[in-house]
Amino acid sequence: SGGSGSGYGAGNGAGARGGQSVEEMLRRKKQEEDDLRHFREIISGWLNDTLNTDLFNEAVLFDELEDGRNLCVLANVIDEKEGEYRANPSMHDAATDRLVPEAAKTRPLGRLEFHEEAEPGSPEASENVLSFIKWCRGLGMCDPDPEVFAVDDLVKRENDRDVLIGLFDVLRATRGMPLPKLVQDERDKVAELLRRSSGDTPAGPYVPVKNDALDQAVSNVMSEFRGLNLRRVGQGRYVLGNKILLMRILRSAVMVRIGGGWEELREYLQQHSKKSNDEQIDKQAQLAIEAIRNGTSSLFVSKPNVAKLQAAAPPKSSAFKPHAGKH
Repeated sequence: SGGSGSGYGAGNGAGARGGQSVEEMLRRKKQEEDDLRHFREIISGWLNDTLNTDLFNEAVLFDELEDGRNLCVLANVIDEKEGEYRANPSMHDAATDRLVPEAAKTRPLGRLEFHEEAEPGSPEASENVLSFIKWCRGLGMCDPDPEVFAVDDLVKRENDRDVLIGLFDVLRATRGMPLPKLVQDERDKVAELLRRSSGDTPAGPYVPVKNDALDQAVSNVMSEFRGLNLRRVGQGRYVLGNKILLMRILRSAVMVRIGGGWEELREYLQQHSKKSNDEQIDKQAQLAIEAIRNGTSSLFVSKPNVAKLQAAAPPKSSAFKPHAGKH
């Protein structure tokens, strides 16, 4: 798609762009083609699961999408599932809600009308694709690019890659639906960070040293704090994060050395360590969310190698019937 071009260089692998040999450029071109093929496989699997069909596969994906009918059916299924998600609190998921654009969570829901008899390459096909693109803008996908992809990128097959990336952004903006493993892994990563931030994932119980009254008292305090990794490194000496803490017992309370004085360990953990830990984890979660939204996640970048990624195969269910292509 988009024209492969020619003239890589001439003569014994020399004359390549940017100091690359002809062989290297051909290797990179083949890698990009392999990546796009795997993207097509992932999107095809997701569409089959979402639309309850076996219509799509890597070889015919764009043939089945170019008249825009199945894209509009897809939009209607996504809106139906979004409505179910909003109405059912038991389906709500913190990671999903943090990752999905705000516009997608608050947009009006309805049925997208389209030309059901559109032929490939016809004005009606272009109108269908344009209707889908306008619907995508309601998902919050219009910024920074003015369009998810251009009409002719699909109708005239001018840019398959942008169409695939646009469809990945669409599925990232869905709630209440099965997802390809690629996107589910992203959400699982953020979910784990959010659980750690909220203290739902403990670091494990603190195990005191036998016959050490101070360490036993420290253990009693640590039982109140989840997610913190405190280590004993010597008598009265502990490490929390990158800090060395000196402790002692004073009037039955565990005290920690702060500057020129002493503070109760319980208060110290409340005011300093846990707050710092939570802020750091929440920052990691936010960075992961921003990376995914910007398409720079390590799980999905502009030219990824996704040879080992496969679409998940959840149970199929849909009230909408996809359109078989007329090819």
